[in-house]
Amino acid sequence: MRLYAVAIDKRALSRRFLVRISPYDISLSQLLNLVCGAPPLPSVWRPKISRIIAESRGKTEDKQLQREYQGFRKMGLSSYGAGGVRHRRPRTVHQVFPRRVDFLKKSRVVGGLELADLVAYPIAQAVVMDRWDGPAYSVLSEKLKALVVWP
Repeated sequence: MRLYAVAIDKRALSRRFLVRISPYDISLSQLLNLVCGAPPLPSVWRPKISRIIAESRGKTEDKQLQREYQGFRKMGLSSYGAGGVRHRRPRTVHQVFPRRVDFLKKSRVVGGLELADLVAYPIAQAVVMDRWDGPAYSVLSEKLKALVVWP
């Protein structure tokens, strides 16, 4: 298992940009960037993701995030200025990721979504409290392939 995580400081985000930007849009872009692998990676070695499943947040929110994802497919991925994250061309996004994101309700009890819930809290606690030595985070850090804390 490889674990990728993005933590967004919403207050710092609102201070950094004059125009309101959704932290969910940024975190999705950052996360997809991390999954792509290192920029010089030849396309034959890039991962191929067959399905992206996200927890449904409501019809309006799901539609908005799907629109943003389709925008990534059309325009590529932006780094939003985060260190260690690169811009990605639309071609790369098409090669690596599926056509759409599938949204599932929490009541469906999907293993991947349950796992995401379990790892989110210890990562958030480590970031917010700046305590990287907690027992739960210590276990996760062995599987954590990349973590972007932004901005």
